[in-house]
Amino acid sequence: DDWPGQTLLETGLLEHVPALGTLARIGGPTLVVFYRQNCGMCHEVFKDELQNNEEINIIAIKVPPGKDVEPVESSLPEDIDCTSCTRLSLAEGPLWLVETPLVVSIANDSVTCIANPREEDRRKTCIANTFALAMDEATPGPQPSADQQLPSR
Repeated sequence: DDWPGQTLLETGLLEHVPALGTLARIGGPTLVVFYRQNCGMCHEVFKDELQNNEEINIIAIKVPPGKDVEPVESSLPEDIDCTSCTRLSLAEGPLWLVETPLVVSIANDSVTCIANPREEDRRKTCIANTFALAMDEATPGPQPSADQQLPSR
């Protein structure tokens, strides 16, 4: 909860997912979603809330099961459905204490919003605000009309 306003470096995320810094910088406003393959809510978030937001840089970070932890059997698909996502993973082995889906919004190298699985309204707001930031960056500023352009030499 103390991440909003912090840079990626200050959060400590880059220690575990070094590529995240570069991918967030070059991709503009970014949504990072931590997920587990056997998490039904994770599959729903990617299918229902992120499928039509292709203008946003989405980074899906897989949270693998810990060493010697047997994953719960599931009838869910092998992986989330997100064709426009960049996929990364936390290292295998440690027992990661991450509630999934965890949504983190990043803009200008700083965390702007974070939402845990129990905060559906906050998650939707994070996604909507990141989408709005991405659209603002994609929209060029006003262009001068032909009579306002500088004469060429």
